[in-house]
Amino acid sequence: MQTTGNLGLKKPEGTDIVDIADLNGNMDILDTIVNNKVDKVTGKQLSTNDYTAAEKTKMAGIATGANNYAHPNHTGDVTSNGDGVTAIAPCVIVDADVSASAAIAWNKLNKTGASLADLPTRSAADLNSGTLPAARLPAISGDITMAAGTSAAALTAGVIVNSDINATAAIDASKIGGGTVSNAEFGYLDGLTGGIQNQINTILNPPRAQYRSSIDKIIPSGTWISPDWDVQVIDTDSFITSAGIETVVINKSGMYFIQATIGVSVSNLGIRNMKILKNETEEVAYNSNASGGAYSSRNNVTAMLILNVGETLRIQVFQDTGGNLTLMSSLSKMSIIRLCPP
Repeated sequence: MQTTGNLGLKKPEGTDIVDIADLNGNMDILDTIVNNKVDKVTGKQLSTNDYTAAEKTKMAGIATGANNYAHPNHTGDVTSNGDGVTAIAPCVIVDADVSASAAIAWNKLNKTGASLADLPTRSAADLNSGTLPAARLPAISGDITMAAGTSAAALTAGVIVNSDINATAAIDASKIGGGTVSNAEFGYLDGLTGGIQNQINTILNPPRAQYRSSIDKIIPSGTWISPDWDVQVIDTDSFITSAGIETVVINKSGMYFIQATIGVSVSNLGIRNMKILKNETEEVAYNSNASGGAYSSRNNVTAMLILNVGETLRIQVFQDTGGNLTLMSSLSKMSIIRLCPP
């Protein structure tokens, strides 16, 4: 038995037995389909879009008069009523909300508040002219402090630093160090330079030089001879330049202390003399000793004098034993200390 393509109705063929149940079933199907049909209305036609149950439910939820929109109310800093008109709530504006360039007019300020009782008699010029009563002044903090409502300002302790002082302030010395230093005492410091530590070091460790002799020389009787200062032991400031092994030349002017020690071989005769010559001719120090007897003798000569650049020093030794003596290099040295600049 065949069936229809759409409703599945049974179609007996020529050899099939016709069953009343099949016929009744076909009729029931047709009855149901016919009952659910939509009648055609003249001038109307169906849309190509299916109208779903969900869309029907959505449409059913729209209230009557839904196109009549009502603006919601706002609360907070800005409020609004049902008409949509907004307004700034009272007392919500603070300093941070006001533009620095707002330039709010003086006549727009409320001058009748209890804490500003006298402002109705004041103008903007009063704030610049200094006529505002002290009671209206605010507190000040920082390097300068002042309590609110007073006019007595004070410097905060410890805030003044060197850069705050004018270069020409000429502050009296008695106002420094508890008043224990006078202007005259400060004047003593005028000659000190920024290298004061170097000056102190120079005083404690003055420039100095020492020379020794490595040559034993014969001293004929009755003759002045000069030791050979051929070994420089030290010269801390390079202030002496040898012009010859018997003479030294000063490179830097100043006050000098000179000491020379000479050792002479054994003799119990005669005397031993020493002297210091400045610039070869000027005798600036002299010493004389008797013989050393059975021992070699040592003579010393010292001088303190001002020497200028280019001037020379020479040490000389004399003996009159009637024979030759030996100038002993191992016992001979010359020390020079520059005490201070000229």
